[in-house]
Amino acid sequence: MKDSRLGTNLEKKYKIKKVESTHPKSLPEKTSAFLGFENQCQQLLAHKLFDILEGVVAGASEAISISGIALFLKYLWHRAYMIVEEDIIAVAFLEKFVRNQTARRVQILNTKNIGTMLVVLVIVAMKSCRDKVCLNNFYADEFQIPSAVLNQSETTFMKIIKNELYIGYSDYSQLFNEIMKVKDNKITN
Repeated sequence: MKDSRLGTNLEKKYKIKKVESTHPKSLPEKTSAFLGFENQCQQLLAHKLFDILEGVVAGASEAISISGIALFLKYLWHRAYMIVEEDIIAVAFLEKFVRNQTARRVQILNTKNIGTMLVVLVIVAMKSCRDKVCLNNFYADEFQIPSAVLNQSETTFMKIIKNELYIGYSDYSQLFNEIMKVKDNKITN
C-alpha cells in the first residue's frame, strides 16, 4: 500500500464498514459531549503525531495530513477499540523512535513509510497495553500492507528503540494532561 493513500483507503472503509460491538463507546448512552471529546482527542493526538513526523521527515506534509491521521485514529478507535491511553503511548513511542534514530544518525522514516510507521506504532502500543491483541495479519489486511513488510517494520522499530517499551512517567503524564485539558475545557464550555 502506498502510504499517501492511507487516508483515502480509510475514508472508503469507514463509510462502508459499520462496527457492531458491545464496546462501551458503542452504547446508546454515548453523548454528544463524549463524541466531541473523542474528536478533540483524535485531533490533538493527530496533530502531535504530524508535528513529530513533519519535524523529522522532509516532505511529510505531502504524504500525510493531520486530518488523515485523525481519521486513522478514529478508525482504530472504532475497529480495534483503541483507547486514548494507547494513542498517548503511540505518540511517546514515536518520540522515542525519533530520538533514537537521531542518536544513531540513521534516517529510517521517510515519506514512503510514514503510513506503515503509524500502523507499527499502533501495533506496538496495543501489544504493550493489552493481554489479548490482534495478530499483525489483522492490521496487514486492514491497511493492505504485506505481512512481511509489517513484520519487518515492527522488528526495525523495536531495534531502533532498543526493545525498550518503557515510557517515562513525565513523558506520559505530559501528553495525558494535555488530553485532560481538552476534556476539562469541553466540560466547562
